[in-house]
Amino acid sequence: KPYKVEQLLLRKPDTRLVIFGDATMAPEELDFPRGSIYVGGHDAAHPSAYWLRRIAERFPHSVWLNPLPKREWESAYGAYTLNKIRTIFHMEDMTLGGVKGMVDRLSDLGR
Repeated sequence: KPYKVEQLLLRKPDTRLVIFGDATMAPEELDFPRGSIYVGGHDAAHPSAYWLRRIAERFPHSVWLNPLPKREWESAYGAYTLNKIRTIFHMEDMTLGGVKGMVDRLSDLGR
């Protein structure tokens, strides 16, 4: 079920947010207006990176949990977008160490 970005941004800033995904996509989906994740909204002219930054700024307790092993992040198909998203969100991989890092970050132990 879709959840509008505006609805998400209305939540309290102390909300713990986990985004799950490999963060790989075509560069135009992240960088170009109208390639946005924000499809159908009144402001679809902003690129997805704009909305991701807004979400990250609103929720300092946020982590991107990536199913790709960390050792593949530099060479994976879509590494450009994966690594650009890493500049916006703290990212962990889905290993026991990554899940521990995520929990620490969300509970303020990692800050």
